[in-house]
Amino acid sequence: MRSRTQRLRRAATALAAVLAAGVLLAPAAAAEVGDTAPADMPEVQCNNFTEEQLTDILLVFCVELRLLEGQVKFGGIESTLNDPVTIRQVIGLGPGLSIVPVPEEGAGGTPSLPSVKVPGGLLGALGLYQGVLQPIIDLLEPVNGVSGDIQTVGELEQTPPDIVAFLTGEGLLTTATLPIKVKINNLLLGETCTIGTDDNPVTFELPIQLSGGYHAAGGEEVEGGDTNFARLDATDDSFEIPAAADCGLLGVGKALNDADLGQLNVFDTAINSAVGLPSPSGNNLLDFDGFIGVRPCDPSRPADDHLSCLHQPGA
Repeated sequence: MRSRTQRLRRAATALAAVLAAGVLLAPAAAAEVGDTAPADMPEVQCNNFTEEQLTDILLVFCVELRLLEGQVKFGGIESTLNDPVTIRQVIGLGPGLSIVPVPEEGAGGTPSLPSVKVPGGLLGALGLYQGVLQPIIDLLEPVNGVSGDIQTVGELEQTPPDIVAFLTGEGLLTTATLPIKVKINNLLLGETCTIGTDDNPVTFELPIQLSGGYHAAGGEEVEGGDTNFARLDATDDSFEIPAAADCGLLGVGKALNDADLGQLNVFDTAINSAVGLPSPSGNNLLDFDGFIGVRPCDPSRPADDHLSCLHQPGA
């Protein structure tokens, strides 16, 4: 019995290390973000609107936050990020110079955070996914497979943007807040194994800082109709990470925790020990580098004008 418990602890510890490196974190970055947007950075699209979308709107700004790379520290795990994330928002200048959101499918809301599969699954975490064992392990996918879903448990919220920072490309633009939890998927870990919960999520509060002023892609001066780019930094070290909980086959882990017998759940204990959870504020870091892209369009111009919000390229 003792040796079996030790094997479970070793398996859970190895699994936790892979989850922390492969689910919560992304591959190493390939290059540093410079002070100016690369010459090949795509323009922000700001057309194809309809008259119904633009009722009583005098001017439209299409805004994209393009987070290109960064680094993260979650508990005892450190790594770098390079999977780009784009957050799009369309805002309009309304009556009385008021700022109003422009409805657009796919704009605003919460960025998509896809599931990440751990190569080799649970046995891969134990270092066995190699050589002649690979095809055998692949056949065990229903039991062995491991992935993690980073799930939002609330809407992405932002403080009102600072108009001076928005117009100049310098200063604190806004602070974005996003609560998440990580659902760990593995048959042996059950359906309830998570890091963070709906009631106790991991909550990021990222101040969006702009610097360097606006420029066109490649660092050139902005011409009429071009996208205005400015350097963007977003850093948060204030968030807390709760312990993983309710891990175990057939709901056993959750049942033990509900019965105040969590000390008997070896998977919870091993995962939290391996990753260093719970982890207090100041011991964690999320840092993104990238650019903000801003492109205006004019609702009053005719649809055949490329500066019009109603323009349909290729039509």
